[in-house]
Amino acid sequence: MDGYVALLRGINVGGHKKVPMAELRDVFADVGYPGARTYIQSGNVVFDGVGDPASARDRIASGIADRFGFDVPVIIRSAAELDAVIAARPFPGRDLDPAKLTVTFLARPITDETRRAVAVPDGLPEEAVVTTTEVYIYYPDGQGKSTLDRSPFWKPLGKAVTTTRNWRTILKLRQMLGHDGLPRQRPARPTSPQASPRKPSVDSEGGEHSFGGHITRRRGCAHTGCCVRSTNRATERCFKNGFPGGRLPSANRRRSPGVARHRSLPSRRGGDGVEAALAGEERARGRAAVPAPVLRGATRHRNRSRNARLEQHARRSTAEPGPNPL
Repeated sequence: MDGYVALLRGINVGGHKKVPMAELRDVFADVGYPGARTYIQSGNVVFDGVGDPASARDRIASGIADRFGFDVPVIIRSAAELDAVIAARPFPGRDLDPAKLTVTFLARPITDETRRAVAVPDGLPEEAVVTTTEVYIYYPDGQGKSTLDRSPFWKPLGKAVTTTRNWRTILKLRQMLGHDGLPRQRPARPTSPQASPRKPSVDSEGGEHSFGGHITRRRGCAHTGCCVRSTNRATERCFKNGFPGGRLPSANRRRSPGVARHRSLPSRRGGDGVEAALAGEERARGRAAVPAPVLRGATRHRNRSRNARLEQHARRSTAEPGPNPL
């Protein structure tokens, strides 16, 4: 299969002949060219196919007319022809702005007589080089300020079908074709991508932390099961008693909703009763018992009242059951 470029004339200009690129790609697929790729809104399509380019042009033009209800002239160039256009670039040795250098593609070759008749009128700053299939024009002041289109420059071409692209677009289309002349395919995206597990990260203070369902270890700490689970890495904190350098949250710090807190953040008065309560909760959940964390320097009223309730619960859970009055 060979690579081709389809250049559409006069679409998406001033609100006329609107052709969305997604629908244009669908048209190419409908006429037998799946996998077509478009570049910007001016109607540049890279595709691959087998057969006569003239036949491909007619099929594409017919498909566009059937889909959108208006006729659009289509000019086809193969990868080899586009390479020849780039190789024949005039004005050698001059570093020209690619946005000011344009190439006008002709749908059909012109005669040498017509080619010689196409010349820039005197007094205009533009420079032009005309071949039998392309017209190279350099606009030193930019195409927007040029008056060349209002001059008799194009008159010898008569009603020839043409379309113009700047040099930057031409180079981009050749790049899309690839080195072998075939359209480069975009890498396929997985239909059901699965999130890759987060790799353990290391913090400078030491310790092992749990966030987003994954565990990370901090340098200098061999403790496990001493942290909160969090979906926000900024909320990682270590509550291990005696952990050197552990950063503990203050009682009035607002917590992320994604944090699964410890059931208890006791003060120094928590004691063994609180540890027993926490161990009982962990055993009820089928987990290994975790030593109770101790909150340093952040005892507030809500912590004291909560610790009091936990101590009462611990006393009840550890007390020997009395005789049944019934």
